[in-house]
Amino acid sequence: MRLFTGIGAAVTREVGISGTSGVFPQRFWFIHGRQRFRKPYPAKYFNSFGTFEELITRSVPEYMSPSPFEYVSVLISIILGMGIAQLITGVANIILRWDHVKVYWPHMVIILLVFVLHIQDWWATYELRTFSSWRLPTFLFIILYPVNLYFLARILFPVRWSKENDLKQFYFDNFRKIYLFMIILPLHSIIDNYFLGGYRFEDQIIQFVLLGILLIVVSLNKKDEWIHKSLAMLFLLICVITFAVAWNIFLITG
Repeated sequence: MRLFTGIGAAVTREVGISGTSGVFPQRFWFIHGRQRFRKPYPAKYFNSFGTFEELITRSVPEYMSPSPFEYVSVLISIILGMGIAQLITGVANIILRWDHVKVYWPHMVIILLVFVLHIQDWWATYELRTFSSWRLPTFLFIILYPVNLYFLARILFPVRWSKENDLKQFYFDNFRKIYLFMIILPLHSIIDNYFLGGYRFEDQIIQFVLLGILLIVVSLNKKDEWIHKSLAMLFLLICVITFAVAWNIFLITG
């Protein structure tokens, strides 16, 4: 279940509003390493194990082989890592040019939100560990979420930094692009949570509300500051409420 787009079901499952059962799965991350064989030594060292060709063609022990989940989750983690790198680099550029950058706080709130979504999506990926088999179309659908997060991370910052950078102007010049990609988040999560997560549509009321709000903002193309400041406060409030209500859901135990 997603954070920004998944608070509805998280709340209902925590406080028992809709009567659904179950809790957010525990999270962990582990990838078995792959043993690599080299031949830097004389052949006598390999005599007791057979020829070098026989050695490298032997089956890898089952305990060393990655599971299907471990295999597919690698690519998800790489894409999420690329997005996080974009965000960290962008913030570092702001700090580096601090005296020549005009920061706009709603823009910074969205940057923070997208960063949290990257971490939470990696966290929620462990929920897929129960899948014993994978099909490529299913994986392509799942990976759309981290890919979309990467796009968001990339377009939140100027491509080229000038001597004087007004991030408020940058935000209003690009907010429709930003919110267009943000629309994909609740839309994707509604489908994902219904078909893969087992959540009902009535458990995802807030996702539908957010989807409607973002659609209205993009379609009306309003540049009123109060609208964008209100949206930023709403996003921030959702994050805070999610962590407060679902404190014991986002949990890793040994």
